[in-house]
Amino acid sequence: MSGRCSCCNVKLSEYELTLKHAITLEYMDTCMKCLQGLNIPTIGREDLNQYEVDDDEYDAMDNQENDDDF
Repeated sequence: MSGRCSCCNVKLSEYELTLKHAITLEYMDTCMKCLQGLNIPTIGREDLNQYEVDDDEYDAMDNQENDDDF
């Protein structure tokens, strides 16, 4: 584990350092931005998760993104 994202080389947060693949249990070594949208099942220390967003906020972001397309 290098402490940097294996895709974009950004420094990983404490939470990102704890992320493991939920099936293989291998450390991901990937930042949340790079993992976003890949539907890879992960597990990590939720007490360190600073990225937690409510479903309502996701819905609002989706609606805003769709509005930008017009």
